Amino acid sequence: PIFGDAKEYEIPEGWKTSNPGIVEMGMFAAVAGKPDWSVKKDTEAGDGVVMIRTQNTKGISGLIPTITAGSLFMGNWKTNASNTMNSTKFGVQYDNAQGKPVQVKVRYKYKSGKDYYTCPDGSIHKGTVDVSRGEYADKFSIKVSLYTTDEYDETGYSDYLTGEAGEANFYTSTRVVSKGELVEGSTEDAWKEATIELSDFELDVNQKYRFTIVCSSSYEGDKFYGAPDSKLWIDKVE
Repeated sequence: PIFGDAKEYEIPEGWKTSNPGIVEMGMFAAVAGKPDWSVKKDTEAGDGVVMIRTQNTKGISGLIPTITAGSLFMGNWKTNASNTMNSTKFGVQYDNAQGKPVQVKVRYKYKSGKDYYTCPDGSIHKGTVDVSRGEYADKFSIKVSLYTTDEYDETGYSDYLTGEAGEANFYTSTRVVSKGELVEGSTEDAWKEATIELSDFELDVNQKYRFTIVCSSSYEGDKFYGAPDSKLWIDKVE
């Protein structure tokens, strides 16, 4: 980590998490307190279950947002302190021999936190409760994306799409050839199963692709919006 103390936390095999961002917040613990991991195993919910959650991380000007949503994704993490949405490098090398991806099945449950925070003046460290949203208004998102790349840069990460807005975004970039999503809110805390259908496309066997699944406990977490204590549990993804 650039800042803070390196801590050990469990990462589900084949996935990455937003926990490195929590590590970086460690140096500000005396001021903002120490947040818990955004993603961790929840053995009480079941064997192999991962819980992803949104936290109120207090907010420090130019450094820490008021709201930090947890994320579990396929890809890599490289801390960018000046542009945090660039820290998430979404996507793994896709094997064209598998044929084109068609759908992703998930088993999950979700419980929204009560108070929904937004950043009305654009300052992420000044998040406030948005009463116009009502209570328990948060939603989770699970987004799936396949995008093209000219090369696989696993050291400089230059070819990755990220959480940034616009053309650099893993879901909205023109490099995306297939995608699908599940966005849903709930206070039920009950297990469900869903199938995310991916948009159709023609697979070019000579083209390099990256594939990613991104699970977030707050669907507007990329804008640093969300409800503290919103929780998304993931049991199975296939």
